[in-house]
Amino acid sequence: MFNEFSNQIWSVSPTGCVVSDNTDLSIDGSSKKIVFSEIGSYAVSTFDSAEVGTYEEVSMQLYFPGVIDQGNIFTIEINGKVCPFEKIARTSSGLNNGLGNGWNHVLFDCTGWPAITSFKITSLISNLIIFIDVAGYRKVDYETIDLDVTTAMKSAISLDYNVSTTLTENAKIGGNSVSLSSKAYVNNTSYIKITDGVNTEYRQLQTKGGNFEDPLLHSYNKDLTTVSIICPVLSEDYDEIEPNPVCGIKIYDQNSEYEDVPVHMKDVSTAGVKLKRFLGDLKVIIYVECSAKKKFWGLCRQFDDKYGESFNILLDGEVVTMYTENVVYSDTTDLGNIPRKAWFYSINPQPVTVTRKREIENFIINFESK
Repeated sequence: MFNEFSNQIWSVSPTGCVVSDNTDLSIDGSSKKIVFSEIGSYAVSTFDSAEVGTYEEVSMQLYFPGVIDQGNIFTIEINGKVCPFEKIARTSSGLNNGLGNGWNHVLFDCTGWPAITSFKITSLISNLIIFIDVAGYRKVDYETIDLDVTTAMKSAISLDYNVSTTLTENAKIGGNSVSLSSKAYVNNTSYIKITDGVNTEYRQLQTKGGNFEDPLLHSYNKDLTTVSIICPVLSEDYDEIEPNPVCGIKIYDQNSEYEDVPVHMKDVSTAGVKLKRFLGDLKVIIYVECSAKKKFWGLCRQFDDKYGESFNILLDGEVVTMYTENVVYSDTTDLGNIPRKAWFYSINPQPVTVTRKREIENFIINFESK
């Protein structure tokens, strides 16, 4: 379970630091680019109060290109503690305690913390660029550990059905139908997107004629409105009649195989380790169903190209790669079924915490001669 910090606002030191929006180098579509040009310059992120103490870890993704310094290069101050970060380092146990090339998943053990509203990044060198993305807090919950996976997959997948039409009559607020100018590739369970450029609503049809259950929240002018038939991505939490077309995500098996792994993180004022345990693979099927054969094949090829071999999901603030294990096609339209193509995946959900370990800060031995 992951919550991103809400309403983040960035402020900077009087000199030596600039923060800007960035879309070229990002995990979820947009990140912040922080450019430091002075030692001691800083950037502060403030956000809505977050009750992180009931969660396990504060999580964020950091990327910094072109840094060759091997020592401490910046600090992050959070919950009143200043945590240093270095480019490359190894502990006596051989665990990587530094930051490498590419995106780095940085964790802070926040167990028992009070609510927080900010963190501060300070540069320790005179020339440093940091990209930061997906900052928030997370925990592993037994009831949602598997559903977190399907939710992350749902957020990562988007398929274009490439069908749109217009209205023949204005649609009124509170109405339960729209009058479509074309019903080509429209089914009696299609999922539609209604937009006039200002307001947007989604509805699942109950009839091919354009009727639906939930009333409209806005009125729509027929000359300004577009209605698109979309292929929604639905997961385990959807219990209504499935639309046509649809991309569905379902759990079909759950293994029980245990593996303990040490995970480095900043624990208050020192680098610490959590021992975590993977509980076993989760088996997930993603399928595409569509009664219109031409559109069905197009959706399948689109999925093959974008997600078929492998694709990344953002699982509780961490980038995880999904790999296809098998692909099955089934067409039994002669029996009244809708054609389906299914892709099978296997993934380890987030591990649970077994124990927390902190490095010794002060170790004093007193000798007495006799």
